[in-house]
Order: sequence, then C-alpha cells, then structure tokens
Amino acid sequence: MKTQTIGLTLLIALLAVASVSAAQAPIDLGTAADFGVLAATAVTNTGPTVIANDLGISPNDDSSITGFASIDSGPGVVNGDIHAADAVAAQAQVDLTTAYNDAAGRVTDAVVISSGELGGLTLTPGLYQSGVSSFAISAGDLTLDAMGNDSAVFIFQMPASTLTTISNTRVILVNQTSPCNVFWQVGSSATLGTNSAFEGTILALASVTLTTGADLQGRALARTGAVTLDSNDVSFSCAPPVIPPTNQTNTTIPPTNQTNTTIDACYDWLKDIPAVCVGGTITVNTDLVTFDNCRHITCVNDTNTLEITACEKPDEINPTYFEMYRTEWTGTGIEVCLGDACLTNDGLSGFATQEFPVCIGDATSPIPPETPPPSEACFSQLQDIPASCAGAITQDSASGACRTVSCSSSVGSVDVLSCEKTDSSGTYFEMYRQSWTGLPPRLCLGNDCLQPGWGYERGDYFPVCIGTTTPVNETAQTTTLSIAPWFPQGGNYVFICNAGFTATSYDWTYGDGSKLLDYSQNNVYHSYASGNYDVTCTAKNAQTSSTGTLTITV
Repeated sequence: MKTQTIGLTLLIALLAVASVSAAQAPIDLGTAADFGVLAATAVTNTGPTVIANDLGISPNDDSSITGFASIDSGPGVVNGDIHAADAVAAQAQVDLTTAYNDAAGRVTDAVVISSGELGGLTLTPGLYQSGVSSFAISAGDLTLDAMGNDSAVFIFQMPASTLTTISNTRVILVNQTSPCNVFWQVGSSATLGTNSAFEGTILALASVTLTTGADLQGRALARTGAVTLDSNDVSFSCAPPVIPPTNQTNTTIPPTNQTNTTIDACYDWLKDIPAVCVGGTITVNTDLVTFDNCRHITCVNDTNTLEITACEKPDEINPTYFEMYRTEWTGTGIEVCLGDACLTNDGLSGFATQEFPVCIGDATSPIPPETPPPSEACFSQLQDIPASCAGAITQDSASGACRTVSCSSSVGSVDVLSCEKTDSSGTYFEMYRQSWTGLPPRLCLGNDCLQPGWGYERGDYFPVCIGTTTPVNETAQTTTLSIAPWFPQGGNYVFICNAGFTATSYDWTYGDGSKLLDYSQNNVYHSYASGNYDVTCTAKNAQTSSTGTLTITV
C-alpha cells in the first residue's frame, strides 16, 4: 500500500492546493444508484424540498417518512418513486452496504489529508483519507478537477467519524468532473451546512442531515439511520456541470417552439421567463404544485425526452438567480432553455444557472456592464494588469507579490487574492477566491477570469498581454512537457505542458492514436496500456506556437 500525506499547516499563504492521486475504479452502487435519498429508520423533511429521483426507506415503512406531499400533504416533493419497506428498498440497502464496504476498503495509493480540512483545496482524481478520521469543508470551497476526463473518480474516506460543511461553502466541479463519480464514505454521520452546495454520493454508516437551504447534486444514502431534510434540492445527473453564465445581456433566444414569448424584455421571476425547446415540443410547462418558486418542463420528440426542474434561489421571496436540474432524459438531440441557461439530453450538461434579471432580445439588464481591459497592451507586473468584473470594483490593492481585488454587483460580491508564482518556465500568477456573498460576479485580470462558482484560476506567464499585442521575444520561447508529481501510477499519467509564453489553448497527442485539440488547460490525464509512447503538447496563441515532447515507457 502506498500513501501520500498533504500537510496543510504550511500553506497559510496558499489558498488553493493542487494534488494528484492514482486513478480509482468507480464504486458500484447497484440498485441504490436510483435513489436520491435512502434511509433505514426515518426520512423527515421541513420546507419545500425537491427530490428529483427516488426516495426509499428500509427496514422501516412509510410511517417513518414525513413532510412530503404524497405522504402526509407536507411541503416536500418527490419527482421519482417512493419505496418504503418493499423489496426494492430492501435490495437498495443491501447494495448500499456492499458499496459502502467497497469504498471503505480502498487502500492503494491513498493520499492522506493530515488535518482533515478540505476547504480551499483543488484536488485531482484519486483516493483521499482523513488524517484525523473526519473531513470538514470550512476554510473555503473545495474544487475537484477531473482534468478533462469525465470518467475520473474521487473517493473520500472517513473511516470512523464525520463529514461536515459550514454555511455557504461549495464543492465545485471543473474540467469534466461528474458528480456521479464523487463518493464520500462516512464512518458515522454527514451534515451539510446552511445554504451550502455539495456534490457527490454520500455513503453514511449512520445518518445524513441537510440543513436549511443546502443543495446536493448527488445522493444521500444512510445505512442504519435517518436522512433529515429542510428546504433542499437533491438531484443527480451523471454529466459534468456547466459553469454558470455571467452578465447575460442582449441575447437572442431561438424561436423554435417558444411559448409565451415576449421579445426584447427582462424578467425578474422564473415563472415569467419564456421556455424554449430546440429539437422537440414542450408538453409540460408548469409550476410545481406545492410551492411556487420552481418550474417543471418536459420536451419530447418522436423518440426522445428531456425533463428539467428549475428553482429560484436563494428563495421565492427575493430571488437573485435560478438553477436548472436535468431530472429525466432519453436519447439525444433535445435542448431546453430558460433565458441563456440551457440543458440537453446528450449527456454533456446536467446543471445550469443564470442571474436575474433575465434579458432576451435587445433588452438590456440593469446589472452593471463589465469594464473591458485595454484592447492592446503587455504588463510585466501583477499590479499593472487591468482588472474588470461583472459589476463594480470596490477594492484594488497590492502588497508585495500579491494583489487583492473586490467586486460587487446587484446579486453578490467577491474578494479575490492574486499572487505571482515562479516555475521552470518563468513567472505567472494565480487567483484565489477568499470570500463572497450571494452569486459572486465574474472577476478578471486581463484575459484570466475567476468565474462564479470557481475558487481558483491559474493566470498567464509574464509579460501578460491583452488584445493582439505579442510579448517581446515571445516567439523565441520554448515549451516543455513534464509528468505531474506522484505520477505515473501504473498506466495512469498526468502531463503538464509548460509554455514559455502566454498560451490560450493546447493540442495534445498521446502517442496511442488519440488526441485532444484546442484544450483550455495546460494539464491532462491519460491512461495507457503497456508499451512505448511519444507524447506531444503544442501550446499556442494567435501569434505563435511551440511544441514540447516526452517519451514514456509503460
């Protein structure tokens, strides 16, 4: 057994950590995969909870389920089936036990997080163990980066203790990370904090509690105890989420099957936004029966179906944005849009969101427009790079090699710390989200932007150039290709393309006949069979390109 340990006490100045563990096989959930919520003793709900998939309880029966419209006229809604003390629920509990034991039994190539604190980290696929038995997300957001591999698996082990998140924290999935490939093995109970956003399947030995407003893109599965809910959204889609769009203005919606359409208008309420179905016909377009801050839309064609649920956030009294979840789908070729938030049935997008007001056609949103950076310029220091945001910049100060920029909009605010860093290719900068309120606006330094929901962004190498300006001597720079720390693990590799200039995209050739072209990231994950392979990476921008090569033996 091999393990790696990450000590966090020395990372005070570094708010995001990238780490890499070996590739893991997914956890087979069996029939438990159909359930958004599964418990043994009780499922209790308070408030307008929506469970997009099945709800189950075993061995207790439906007398232990409370707070749902179909059970006791409660405020909760279950869009899937309810199984209480029947053969389906019993088998799901058996399969849950098998899955839990599988997750708990993984030991090979584990990475130990010594403090158990995951907040502020950026982690790549692998197996992670807590050095103190429990995991917490309390020091910021946790970002999971699949590095372009939508099959990459993350497993977190808490062998004898708890999983807790504090209020307003998020688990953020980037670069094709799928929530259905994220697993949390909890040795006792899991608690998600108020208004937090969590991703993945929770496999708890005892209980799972979602406090008020906590949302789960995944599953809450409790082996021996209860699942407690309070005004939550619980859904899962085995597809990577899309990054929320920002500053949506002056957008034209396709006219295909558009219902209740008003052109050139802005909308402050979800119920008023025209629904659009491309590739099919809308057959259902209604508010959910028990409360009025959600919509359910179904679009069908001759052979395929797409069903979505959209809900206002943070509540129906003063909504600032809405979220869309794909609940059921078959086949491909259908797209449903509300404003600029769109979902498809092609397996590529299971979640979308957009700020209010939602504007269509030539109508202009009152959200402050972004201040664009200069059209052409190069900058050799971090403090000189123009800052812009989807709102108004309220602070911009430098201290040593770091810089803090704050932005505020009508729907939220964000504070971003950026610092200069140096590696073998030169000096670049990194951006870290320190704090935020509401839906944080996008904030950019030059062409590098920290999007809503992101906790980390790696910036360009200096000189940082904007527009069509070419850095001095840029064409003379070279590109090198290296293997990430802790790799290879068997036939699994993570490659890093180190460009000596400001690259905007990368072409990868893996040497086994497969390629990845025009990729936005300078690192990729790839698996090989035994043999010799010549790997290349071509870093490029509008002015120049350079190729790095590496030969590996697997």
